[in-house]
Amino acid sequence: VPVAEEAYSYTRGKFYSGSVWLDGQANFEKMKTALAKEFGPPSFANEKSYLWKWKWPSKSIEVHFYYQSKFTRTTVRYLNNGI
Repeated sequence: VPVAEEAYSYTRGKFYSGSVWLDGQANFEKMKTALAKEFGPPSFANEKSYLWKWKWPSKSIEVHFYYQSKFTRTTVRYLNNGI
């Protein structure tokens, strides 16, 4: 899936989060399928709001996935809340 933009965040010298942005509804659908294949069903889903989350409580890691239909832009964000 082609990435339009990306950003990475560090805290105290450790990787904290990473975000990628995708353009177009087709890329949204491709990424949604890829995330579900890789991580299984989401921990939270609100299809009406185009928001899905996967969470691993024992590791404090989350993946947030959402789509802004007005801009046809998808955001995928990885967070390590354990840092």
